[in-house]
Amino acid sequence: MNSRQRVETALDHQWPDVVPLDLGASGTTGMHVSSVYQLRQGLGLDPPGVPVKVVEPYQMLGEIAPDLLDRLGIDVVGLGNPVQCSAADMEPRVLKERFGDRLTFWGGGIDTQKTLPFGTPEQIRAEATERIDVFGRGGGFVFNTVHNVQANTPRENLLALYQAVADTRGQPS
Repeated sequence: MNSRQRVETALDHQWPDVVPLDLGASGTTGMHVSSVYQLRQGLGLDPPGVPVKVVEPYQMLGEIAPDLLDRLGIDVVGLGNPVQCSAADMEPRVLKERFGDRLTFWGGGIDTQKTLPFGTPEQIRAEATERIDVFGRGGGFVFNTVHNVQANTPRENLLALYQAVADTRGQPS
């Protein structure tokens, strides 16, 4: 299944071969330039000191370059600034039960204000895995963070997040 088929399958509320993954396709799924730097360093994509391009100066979002997209297996690229809403503060199981047969949950994969910047890698893996299990059940889910990844998010936390997604991709509950 290619990325387009994967996303279309999720939008049709079916389980694709793997959970679709979004990183930076919208203004709320981006990543602070320093976090992009940390992730690129952790994945060995750049030598130390290579700067990351700022693509959105107000939030200081870093460029999610093609090599990073490829390395993480990202399925979605941005096309503009559509209207968005966030279900970040609502209980995932309640949302899925109430709206899961009618809505596609595009995001909500990890709390970027508490868990990702301040949690342990184990807590990050647990939350991401739980969200994939809840929102992915029956299809209708594209994984991305609740909001932009914040500055100074520890490298090990970024790596734990994307490893958790990689470890659960394609495993329907």
